[in-house]
Amino acid sequence: MRAGCDLATATGGSCTAITLGPPEAHTALREAILCGCVGGLHVCDPAFAGSDTLATARALAAALEANGPWDVVLCGRNSVDADTGQVPAQVAELLGLPLLTGVRELDVDGRTVRALLEHDDEWVRAEVELPAVLSCAERLCDPCKVKDPEAWATVDGDLLTSVSAAELGPGPWGQDGSPTSVGEVRLLDVARAGERLEGADPEAIERVAEVLGRRGALDEPTSHTSTVAPPTPGGPAVLVLAERGRESVTAELVGAAAGIGATTTVAPPGPWPDRAPTPCSRWHRTSTRRTWQRHSPASSPTTPRGRSSPRGRPGVDRSPPGSPHVWAPGSPETPSASTPAVTASSP
Repeated sequence: MRAGCDLATATGGSCTAITLGPPEAHTALREAILCGCVGGLHVCDPAFAGSDTLATARALAAALEANGPWDVVLCGRNSVDADTGQVPAQVAELLGLPLLTGVRELDVDGRTVRALLEHDDEWVRAEVELPAVLSCAERLCDPCKVKDPEAWATVDGDLLTSVSAAELGPGPWGQDGSPTSVGEVRLLDVARAGERLEGADPEAIERVAEVLGRRGALDEPTSHTSTVAPPTPGGPAVLVLAERGRESVTAELVGAAAGIGATTTVAPPGPWPDRAPTPCSRWHRTSTRRTWQRHSPASSPTTPRGRSSPRGRPGVDRSPPGSPHVWAPGSPETPSASTPAVTASSP
């Protein structure tokens, strides 16, 4: 919310908060309005009960399309319960818009967004053209919090717009539109030796080295090979998107895919290269990535470089840059043809 409101203030525009949740979720929108949003869009209906991330994203995307136009959708990086971080990517895919994840620094220049992205193992500088979907890193800005029910009550109810399932179409919504299933739940019981050493004398140090050596903690790491887990008979076909230079992450994804799929195919993200997707047994020799500038977390990112993504769907403002302005769904004013718009969304 703070990032969206700051962007709206800097460009002379407006920011509207949007959330999907039960009737009680209106308090989050009231808090957002107290922080500077011009209104709140509440996607609320019993039909949305039981929504997984995909059903949630479908409802949010439908609400955004029904209440546009807008130019920037700002999402949280992940929720505090399931912590999946899937909704921003799913919303972007459903809207046909470019996605930037983990935005740590943000600059909007006309119709271009330039951002520094904070990923688990690297920094990335990228730029995209508006409209776009962005998920925000935790330290993008100082949060705005107003945890006072009496202050919430002072917000004009006319600034809140409720959106029902019927207004968004036939669905399916909620549980009916949620393909996620919960697998076996197992208890991970880790045996602890419970050995404790006092002081830093040579005997204690030797004992620590002995224990670490016996458990393999001091061994040289082994390199990856082309061997992956065997496929699962009767499972679905699974596609894994891989990136060059991130073999550890890709190996985890391939192993997980093999655990559920009868066939696993690995391919790079973005436009297809002049070849077919790679069989999973050769992923680390042929995957490619050509549109991102990477930096290790310890280095200082300096050179902006990224990829330009196509514009959004028909009906979204695509006019050339004009005087800066930000607008979002639920705003009482109508945006001009050359002005960007911002929507802030909970993850």
